[in-house]
Amino acid sequence: YVLSMIGLAFHLFHGFKSSFQTLGLNHKKYSPFIHHVGVAFAVFIPAAYACIPVLMFLKQEGMSLFALVGCFVLALAFSMVIKPK
Repeated sequence: YVLSMIGLAFHLFHGFKSSFQTLGLNHKKYSPFIHHVGVAFAVFIPAAYACIPVLMFLKQEGMSLFALVGCFVLALAFSMVIKPK
């Protein structure tokens, strides 16, 4: 399930970017902003969904709410590391 979220991330990024291109909103001025928002959207949504089974697994193993906070911090840090071209 968690590995399938990687595929979802690529799908969301492509769909987000392509939707603006379909509407004719690809412009040199707006494209970098659309790219940044698309990357953030494509990383945050799958990371949030992937946190759910990870949290349930860690909770079953005896971890506390601290695991949820760590998972979201990790997802946030990962989204900041990705630099678009």
